Amino acid sequence: MSGLSSESLNSLSSAVGLEGTGTSFRSPSLYQLVIAILATSIRSFTDVRFHGLSRIPRKGPVIVVCNHVSNLDPIFMVQAARRPIHFLSKKENFENPLKRFIMTSTGQIETYRQTGARDALSRAVDVLDAGLALGIFPEAVSYTHLRAHETSLQLVCRLLLAKKKGGGGGGGGGGGGGG
Repeated sequence: MSGLSSESLNSLSSAVGLEGTGTSFRSPSLYQLVIAILATSIRSFTDVRFHGLSRIPRKGPVIVVCNHVSNLDPIFMVQAARRPIHFLSKKENFENPLKRFIMTSTGQIETYRQTGARDALSRAVDVLDAGLALGIFPEAVSYTHLRAHETSLQLVCRLLLAKKKGGGGGGGGGGGGGG
């Protein structure tokens, strides 16, 4: 898979007007620990199989996009990618104090969809600039609660076009689950 040239990325980024916040982004240490514990536990209790994992880069910036079938999707996506993924997550997931702790301790990005999510998109650029993985569910909700969100497609398109520092490759694509 080939990536866009640095010149192309800069041109597209200018066209969509999307830049990062300028604040560095890193995966919280607690997230690394949670991944290590959950990955072993999940493998012990489930028979989930992943296909196409070689298409997911183990390091460097990548956008992981998936259909949202259940609330367990992020857990399985992280297990499949074998690296932390920082998801754009609706603001409602941050309202309950316990959920807020979990979301912030794992580096998830609070997204105010009703206002166009510009702040979350800028933070998403920071994730990519830091060479990390960004997770997006284009439907914005699981199929069990599916409703159309006009900003979801716009969000994916804008992030795909956003500038990545250092230019070059990043690729991605990925494996689906099996069961």
